[in-house]
Order: sequence, then structure tokens, then C-alpha cells
Amino acid sequence: MTDKGVLTDQIQNENRRTSTAFVVFVIAALTLSHIHQGTLGVDAIRYASISRHIVETGTWFPLYDSYAQEVYYNKPPVLFWMVATCFKLFGYSTFSARIIGALFTFGGMLLFWAAVRRFYSDRIALYSIIILAANADFFRSIVDLNFEGILLCGGALLLHAG
Repeated sequence: MTDKGVLTDQIQNENRRTSTAFVVFVIAALTLSHIHQGTLGVDAIRYASISRHIVETGTWFPLYDSYAQEVYYNKPPVLFWMVATCFKLFGYSTFSARIIGALFTFGGMLLFWAAVRRFYSDRIALYSIIILAANADFFRSIVDLNFEGILLCGGALLLHAG
């Protein structure tokens, strides 16, 4: 390979690293920048209450819903355990309740971007993330204390692995 070919490859690799860093920064800014603001949705309040009960009683299983005054078997316990851990680490706050969903959303969006980039091109992957990020309803519902961020991350992981 000529010196010109090596230089072209180095420039392309540098451009690819720069575009990757840009996409990571944009996705992080979108998913993590405002999670401490606003109020939780109806389901999120219930999930936070279940997680609070874990912290206060030390009972990690079975889950207990203090609103319904009964054991809660409707959802898998892992999200509640992660949120309870955040409550222990950071205290009770909107940030603590939302950080898990936001991190899974961040990971899911990165995996989705990487999968599209792998199967198509850098440009199409960037456009795909922009279209996904431009949907305000997507962010309103997914960056909250709910299971959708975990589902997005799992689905994107399967897409990326395929």
C-alpha cells in the first residue's frame, strides 16, 4: 500500500472516531441531561414506591406494593432492585428513580446506532438516531422509571448481535 493509501485510511479512521464520539455525546446529552427534572408518571410513582419499600424494610423479595397493600407480582423484580440500589446510593429523588431507565435507553440507542452502522453505513446510522431522537413522545415515555428502556436495550442488543 502506498503512503497515500495509508494516509487515507488514517483519515477515515479518525473521521470514524470523531463521528462515534459525536454520536455518543449527543445520545448522552439527550438521555441524561434532564432526568432530574419534572415529575414521574403514574406507573413510575408506583414503581418508586415499591423500590422505596425495599430500601426501608430490607425485603428484596417478594415485592410489596404499599398502595394496593399486597404483594406485587406483575413485573420482574430486577428493575425494582436496581432502583432500590440507586435510592440507597443517591437518596430519594427523581434522578435516582430515572437513572436506570435513562442508562438503559442510552445503551439501547448506542446499540441501535451500532447495528444500523454495521448493516448499512455511518450516514444512515446517524440519520436513524436523529429520527429516533426527534420523537418527543419516545423520550417522554422511555426516559422514566419503567421497563421500556430495558426492552429497547435488549431489542437493540439482539439486533446488533444478529
